[in-house]
Amino acid sequence: NLKKTTEKAIADEQRLRLLLDTAPFSIGIHQHGVLKFINTAGVSMLEVEAPEDIIGINIEEIVHPDFLESTRLRVEKMMRGEKVSKTVEIIFLTRKGNEVPVCLHVTPFEMDGEPAIQVIAEDISERIEREELLENAIREKSILISEIHHRVKNNMAIISALMQLQAFETDHQEVRSTLNESVNRVKSIALIHEQLYKSQNLNEVRFDQYIKPLADIVSDYFKGRGKVFFDYEIEETSLNINQAVSCALFLNEAISNVFKYRTGSGESLCVISAKQMGRNIHINVKDNCPWSAEFLSDKQRNRLGYQLMETTADQLHGTFTIEEKEGMLITLIFEKELSVKGSASNNIITL
Repeated sequence: NLKKTTEKAIADEQRLRLLLDTAPFSIGIHQHGVLKFINTAGVSMLEVEAPEDIIGINIEEIVHPDFLESTRLRVEKMMRGEKVSKTVEIIFLTRKGNEVPVCLHVTPFEMDGEPAIQVIAEDISERIEREELLENAIREKSILISEIHHRVKNNMAIISALMQLQAFETDHQEVRSTLNESVNRVKSIALIHEQLYKSQNLNEVRFDQYIKPLADIVSDYFKGRGKVFFDYEIEETSLNINQAVSCALFLNEAISNVFKYRTGSGESLCVISAKQMGRNIHINVKDNCPWSAEFLSDKQRNRLGYQLMETTADQLHGTFTIEEKEGMLITLIFEKELSVKGSASNNIITL
């Protein structure tokens, strides 16, 4: 019986060694900081000829200096029975001095009545290389997209300049006014692309940072039509590019109407607010100056500016209202999209 038990124990040990030696990952055991066992994969990883060439060394000899202190602390905590993460990424140093990034899976156990630690090391060199390639690709894509937004902004500036030149050449006041208003519409879109070009996030526009510059552009165009002071009640709000462009066109028309349809030439206060309530974005343009009756007439509804507000509100799957409320109040409400749906072609205006 003793002989059979001994033979069985030897057979079990041989099977275990075969299992460890054929494992695809490096497996080692250290006790009191000394390497006691290493399998074939570990021998290959550490660039030695045989296990005997490395068994018996202090494990700190194969740990990169940058990870020595953290490794010591982890081992000490494990030996005291403290709870530590059993997975960690460090760098091994081979016996030839080469660096090997590894992911370690560490398990404390008892061997020959003494505490020991089993370490399974996975070479993650290829994974790190793939991650670096992916990061470089993402970085290059971000630079490319940023450059595209920059060029779109510049092209729109050229279009605006050409339209302004055309406006200067005509003696027809209505044509000149129409061209200049179209210039403002182009500028409102160009401002979106300028923000995206300068932003770290190329997927969304900080619309709260967009509203004041847009109001300044419109105010500059309509200077001479009375003094309008602006006040802003704006919460931090981000929109994807499709919604931002539609919203920009709507807001450009709403602010322009403050100047075009107010009565008198005195001072007035226009309050622009933008807030997110749940999933919905609420934008208000409230002017305290009475507006002319022409703005609410049926004739006005057939004009380009009104149709643009109506169309962009539809594109946003939202609603807009106009109320006479101690002046005039224009409100736009729409649901914020969490991501871009469809392509930029969704922003084509169909009147």
